[in-house]
Amino acid sequence: MNKKILLMFLFISLLFISCTKETQEEEVRVKPVQVIILEEKIEPIELHYSGRIYSEELKKISFKSSGKISNIYVEEGQMIQRGDLLADLDTKDLRYNVKAAEHQMGAAKARYQKAVNGATEEEVNQAELIVKKALDAYQYTLDQYEKIKQLYEEEAISENILDQTKLELDIKESELQQAEESYNQIKNGAREEDKQALLSQYEQAKTDYEYKNSMIQDAKITSNLEGYVVDIFYKEGEMVAAGYPVIAIRNGQQIVKVGVTQKDAMKIDEKTRVKIKIEALEIKGTIHSVDEVPNEQTYTYTVEILLNDTSQQIIPLGVYTDVKFILGEEKGIWIPITAISSNGEDYVFTANKDRAELKKVTIESTKGSLVKVNGLQNGEQLIIEGMEKLLDGDLIHLTEK
Repeated sequence: MNKKILLMFLFISLLFISCTKETQEEEVRVKPVQVIILEEKIEPIELHYSGRIYSEELKKISFKSSGKISNIYVEEGQMIQRGDLLADLDTKDLRYNVKAAEHQMGAAKARYQKAVNGATEEEVNQAELIVKKALDAYQYTLDQYEKIKQLYEEEAISENILDQTKLELDIKESELQQAEESYNQIKNGAREEDKQALLSQYEQAKTDYEYKNSMIQDAKITSNLEGYVVDIFYKEGEMVAAGYPVIAIRNGQQIVKVGVTQKDAMKIDEKTRVKIKIEALEIKGTIHSVDEVPNEQTYTYTVEILLNDTSQQIIPLGVYTDVKFILGEEKGIWIPITAISSNGEDYVFTANKDRAELKKVTIESTKGSLVKVNGLQNGEQLIIEGMEKLLDGDLIHLTEK
């Protein structure tokens, strides 16, 4: 009897141990996970890029003429207004040149007006008198030549004396011809081609005067924009050549330049909203332009963004920024990209009571670390922790973060 009791006790003990082992194994198969409750959300559609600060307009201003710098009226960093005087040249030598050019212009004008108006009666009489004197001198020399020639033929004088008298006769004849031509020109007035030649000489002298006078005006440089002095390249008293930059200025409007892909460039226009972040500072921007031709080195399209609402704060040029182009909004189920696994197809695990359920998903768009997916519904529990070794149908229990 005792033997039977002992055997029964042993059987009950073995049965209890077996059940305990199965319960422990069942408990081990229950896997801890963390979940989030899915809900449909509206998220902005954004493009993320890096940009760099530039000045919208940077100008290097120079003199149009060479000279010695007399005064520089601004300092580096100084705020300036449109029309402010920046620097000027010593104009002493320039003024001498202008005065000389003015005299030359006046003389050319007088010659032209004389040709147009014709000679006065006094000038005609004077020219006629010169012709008479030239004719008298010629007749006198001709008579002398005839007498010398007669003496030469009689062998009373040498041939050398005859030649000298003939030379003097030729000179008097030439002077008579010149006097007659001058008289005829004064009496009849200048020919049309002569008038045109004199007019051209006057216009050339006038142009030279205006150019040299403008050089005095150009001896001053002024600002043609409102902004700041960036750099000054010369000092007072130094010589500067025409066209060489003297002062660099930039306006207060700053821009961000961003290189974007061709695909993204086609999504951006002047209505696209932009947010720019520079460390802790966040500024709104406005699209200024989008290049139609890519950069030859980077093959990206440059987008220029005007900075708004900087409250007169000037940001150092060259600073790098984070740029967000906001293209619109998108409604859907957004989940962390880390919750997605793949075996050729993308899938996630959801919690269905105490079981893990595998669900295939399709990624529709991305936003940073979030992705919009198709295949999930509002209210479902998405497993975001502990899914690495899960299989479809595994027992699970939820744990808190």
